[in-house]
Amino acid sequence: MAERHSSAVQQVAGVGQQTVEDVRLTQSALWTPSGLITSRPGIIPSGTAAAPGSVLATSPTPNGFVHVQPGRLVVQSVRGGGVYVMCLDAIKDINILSTSADPSNARRDLIIAQQNDAYFGDANSDMVVRQVVGTPSGAPVDPVVTGSQDYLVLARVTVPAGATTITTGNITNLATQLTVATGGLLPVADVTERAAIAQPYDGMAIYRRDLDWIETYDGTAWRAPMWCRTTALANITNPVTGQMALLTTDNYVYRWTGSAWSPVFAASKVGGEWTANANQSITANSGANKLTFGGVRIPANGVTLTTSNTVNIAVDGNYSIYAAAGAAFNAGNNFGVGIYGTGGAPAAGQSWYAAPHFASGQTEAACSATRFFAAGTQLCAYLYNNGNALTLNPTTGRVAEFAVWREL
Repeated sequence: MAERHSSAVQQVAGVGQQTVEDVRLTQSALWTPSGLITSRPGIIPSGTAAAPGSVLATSPTPNGFVHVQPGRLVVQSVRGGGVYVMCLDAIKDINILSTSADPSNARRDLIIAQQNDAYFGDANSDMVVRQVVGTPSGAPVDPVVTGSQDYLVLARVTVPAGATTITTGNITNLATQLTVATGGLLPVADVTERAAIAQPYDGMAIYRRDLDWIETYDGTAWRAPMWCRTTALANITNPVTGQMALLTTDNYVYRWTGSAWSPVFAASKVGGEWTANANQSITANSGANKLTFGGVRIPANGVTLTTSNTVNIAVDGNYSIYAAAGAAFNAGNNFGVGIYGTGGAPAAGQSWYAAPHFASGQTEAACSATRFFAAGTQLCAYLYNNGNALTLNPTTGRVAEFAVWREL
């Protein structure tokens, strides 16, 4: 019938008494919906060290047993309406090797929480947590669950050929889907589990465990917070115009324009400055020599200096760049400092990032420029020597310097 008897009402002439199915249907209103009168099955979350309903090997010395952790579970009945709310209130030990391992082939066993119900013709109405033994095979598969089909699979236990113990590596916990009270904040593992939510409702909220933020369903799509912090803008799958995000890889705040993410401002200035902290010998007339920088003058943010003395640009923008080097006076000196990529000098038809200037007898050379660099550009500072051999010595102040700063 369409109208089901409600909870806690007075019978009149014997009419109005709830059946067990009526009770399950009214209870289903208390749990995360998956349809008009169905509920999302799963484990009720807990902050315990071992996840509720998880299956663990014996520790520290494995044996043939596994141990099912206490927990509460919700199962949507597949044989009738409503839900079963089940509880395991203490650890349950199951001897997996009570059925000995096959000497030649592995098998897969399942650990399930199964609800029997005499209302549907079962021998009893017990909830049992039990082992379903699989068949040994060269390509083992999960066994078929017999009896009541109202169950949750908690774990798969792979029993290797000839096994005498069950270790953590043999256990795959499968009951990862959680459920909460209607209107509660539902934890989901990632975007894949979010996509599997059946019939989300307008205003439904979830907690993305992979991103550590809350998303809300607006009737059309899942929306991240209007302000959020993320390692990748692509994590915000359905941005709305005006939404802001701090991208932790470059420390920039971005705004969604309606079609693209546009940088607005830096949470802290992007760039860095480095100095040499060891002597560098430059041979005579050696052309391009990449300068080495072992010291940090200002710690980098949003750019990186690699061990090969290359600065990597992480975000598009206009940058001010500067490099300098000094050497002891000698009339035969003839060197310049310039900035280019990893190739050392521009090829025909290309230009310097910051061009070197040469002069005879000088003790210092420097270069600077302001120009646009796309993300992924690599910058190196070079000393170009057309004269005597040189020694760059930080202890005498003849030091190499390199600075890269993004314009605000």
